[in-house]
Amino acid sequence: MGNQNFSAKARGELRTIDVDRKVREAIKCIENEINGNDGVYPRNGGALSCNEIARRAGIGITTLYSSTQVNLRAFVNSWLNTARKISPAERVGFRKSHAIRAELWKRKFQALAVSHQKTELDLLAVQSELEALKLENEKFSSRIKELSENRGLKLV
Repeated sequence: MGNQNFSAKARGELRTIDVDRKVREAIKCIENEINGNDGVYPRNGGALSCNEIARRAGIGITTLYSSTQVNLRAFVNSWLNTARKISPAERVGFRKSHAIRAELWKRKFQALAVSHQKTELDLLAVQSELEALKLENEKFSSRIKELSENRGLKLV
């Protein structure tokens, strides 16, 4: 009976470590999504909560409230408080409207269009310079050929 009790305790400790790992990985994923979405969490209507973190971690919400997860729950709450200060959308429970998202994409598109135009102009300038250099090269080549023929040299 003593070995079974130890074994159960060891399995429980491993589960606790696994839950901690899953929650921290979920938080890192959420942070990356927020950073890639102009500071707004792109899922769940922008709402961040313990439920959302538990869902993303693949654990039950009650797991965060168990007595063995007190430190993890404190970490999650602390992270949520920080994330909510960074993301004003969360504080007012707001969902970015389609118009706002469309405007953001429109600005990104316009910036890309301007960049593309600059690149096209740079390409035209380089192509023009290339043509001028080819003409100059032809002149020099013909001059070298002319001079070598006058001296009786054979060019390879």
